Amino acid sequence: RRIEVQLPQFNFAAYASQDDWRPGNTVVLVADIELPEGMHLYAPGSDYTAANLNIVETEHVLQGDLSLPDAEILYLEPIDESVPVYYGTAQIQRDISLSPGYREESIAVDAVLTYQTCDDEICFPPADFELTFHLDVIQHDRERAPEDIRHPE
Repeated sequence: RRIEVQLPQFNFAAYASQDDWRPGNTVVLVADIELPEGMHLYAPGSDYTAANLNIVETEHVLQGDLSLPDAEILYLEPIDESVPVYYGTAQIQRDISLSPGYREESIAVDAVLTYQTCDDEICFPPADFELTFHLDVIQHDRERAPEDIRHPE
């Protein structure tokens, strides 16, 4: 269930590492960002808004670790500042876990991609893009084996 989006500054695709999720397990949400030539995306480590993928936590869905690629350092001559950025493509990953007590057959996870980009002429204001991941939930088999085939105790 891939989500493909064309934003004014870049294109990106978002998806979960798997479409099926079991209660108690973790999946990874992924945002693949494709920047045009001459455009950069800010990474953590400066006063600019860094790329991030956050979820809206609920009673059953918890946010885990964020994984980002290694950034390059860009020297901004007009303001004599060096900042970490991404060029070309960047993949952002966020671990999320589902409560062991979740009993429904599907779940929608709301997320927000936060970013700030600049090109050779314009620095765009920080922005958020809201998206929703839809996952099927496979419940664990909780039925015990029939007594006649169980291991003796």
